[in-house]
Formats: sequence, structure tokens, C-alpha cells
Amino acid sequence: MELKTLSEFKSSKQLRQILHRLLQYIAEQDSLSVSEICKKSSFSKTLKDRGNIRKYLRTLLDLKLINIDQEKTNIMSENISETKYYKLSAYGTYYLIEKNDKLPYGLLKNLLKYQGDHLLFKVLLYPYITQDSLLKINDSVIFSKILIYLHECCDRIQETIHIINHTYNQRNGYLTNQLFVWQNVHDLSNDTKVLRDFLKQKFKRDWIDKAEIKKTDDENGITVSHGLESLLISLNKERTSAIVSYRGKKYYEFIVRAAFGQYTVEVPIAALEEFYVRIFQMSIQARIQELIFSLISSYGVASAAIRILSQDPRFKQALKDTKNQFDKRYNLLKPRKRI
Repeated sequence: MELKTLSEFKSSKQLRQILHRLLQYIAEQDSLSVSEICKKSSFSKTLKDRGNIRKYLRTLLDLKLINIDQEKTNIMSENISETKYYKLSAYGTYYLIEKNDKLPYGLLKNLLKYQGDHLLFKVLLYPYITQDSLLKINDSVIFSKILIYLHECCDRIQETIHIINHTYNQRNGYLTNQLFVWQNVHDLSNDTKVLRDFLKQKFKRDWIDKAEIKKTDDENGITVSHGLESLLISLNKERTSAIVSYRGKKYYEFIVRAAFGQYTVEVPIAALEEFYVRIFQMSIQARIQELIFSLISSYGVASAAIRILSQDPRFKQALKDTKNQFDKRYNLLKPRKRI
């Protein structure tokens, strides 16, 4: 799941109404020139002015919400003049879905047609309904439900990325867990036992079970020794890590974090993004099941949309998975027979 890539499409800027209308109009087409935009009768007089249109287009270009369609521009310039054509960008596609839970169904259908390879669709929609099936459907209710689903996915993507970026117990892309407190390692303390158990599991050395664990005189190191064998755990100067050395070689590195006048020693337990992506996928899976169920609940079997979906192998598999999950939950509610 390219969660971070999807999140990079987010734009915090809310467009003025006239820019939003222009962006939607561009999204309804494959690409447009300034003169073609001027012909749009429903636009205000302000937007019909070529100078204003060029100014608004520059704004949308600066925000990366549109691109110049270089291929069409080159083709048309050979035959007519140097006319630039503009098309919706990947950022613009994400913007329209993220900022709106209501759009004309024809606009969303055109997004699927002209921006069909967008990561948002490839990751969150096409695994369950093919692009081909969606383009065959002419039903506003279907597309309304799909837009709400995609809009909610955008919200959850941003929530997940926010959590990743603001998780306290992380370092270098990994979630961490406290193992012991540096100051609490002495004699028969519980922290000493936890450290011993970790070293035994990590290094597979039988002598660690009998080893003496104590601080160095300067309190910046911990020695683990038995007979001729020994490990040294040393704090670095910045007190941000502790290196485990065995026979002069680095074998492991703990993460150290200062808190309330103490040093907590932590170990990485999972890749941070991978951990939250799994949570995101689980939450989306439940939402997908809601979407699939809502699509078939809106119509009878004779409807054109249902006939199209019934021929889609991905939708049928998603429907089967949804039914299986429903059956599992239903069975949990059934009273158990007494033996």
C-alpha cells in the first residue's frame, strides 16, 4: 500500500469558488485550450475573459492541480498555432475527491475515464470493481456511493499519516517499546531481569543466565560478565542510543530516550508505516464491505447496473468475501447448543 504516496496528493489550500468551478470543468474533459474554456456558456463574464482565464490557469498550474497536455499541445501547434492545452493532474484528481463528497456523477465517471490510472483508483477501487465495468455503468446512485467511499478513504489516509508522524514511541521509521530504565539496572531489580532475558533471547549465550550485571563507575555503561565472557552496553555522548559490544565488536544498538530525568532504553518492535498501514487496510476492508453491500441493496437483479456488476469477476469475489464476513459475524450471534 503506497500510503505515503497517496498522502502526498493532499492539498491544504481551499480553492476560491471560481477556481474550483474551472478545475471541475477541466476535469470533465480530456484536455482544453483557453478558447475552448471561453465557449463555456455557463461561466460568468469574468471567466470568459481570456486574460482572467490565463491568470486562473497559472494559479492551478502553480498548485499542481493541472498540467499542460504536452502531447496534444505539440500536435495542435503543428497544424494551427502555439495553443496550449490543459488537463487535470494526479493532484487535481485527488483534490476533487478529497474536498468533495458530492460531485456530478458524470464528472466522477470522467475522472475514471481520463485519470483511470490514478493510484487512488488502482489501490482502493479497481481491486473490487474493474475500470471497464465502472465506465459501462450510467447510474448516479452507484457513483454517488463510490465517491463517498473514496472521499472517506482520503480522510482516513490523512488521519493515518498524521498518526505516523506524531507517534511518540518511534525512531528511524520503527515503533519502539520500552525495555528498561537505565538508572534502574542494579542488583536484583526487575529491570535487570528484563535486560538479562532480552540478552539471552537475542544473543543465545548460556553464560548470560549466570552473568553479573552492573553499572560502570561513571554510570555510562553496563557490564554483563561471567568468567572470561563479557558484554558492554555503552551510552553514546548524546544519550540517544546504547551500543552492545562483544569482544570489541558492535552487536546491537538500543534506542535511548530521556524522560523525567531518566533514560528509558527501548527496542524497535515493528516498522512504523507497515504497522499503521495494516490498521488502515483493516479499517478500509470493513468500509469496502459496506460499499459492496450498499451497491447491491439499492437495486433489483433486473437493473442495468447490477447486470454489469454481476459480470465483473472482481465484484463477484468482493461480494463473496462480504457474504463470508457477514456469515461469520451472524454465526457469532447464534445461540450455542448445550451439550
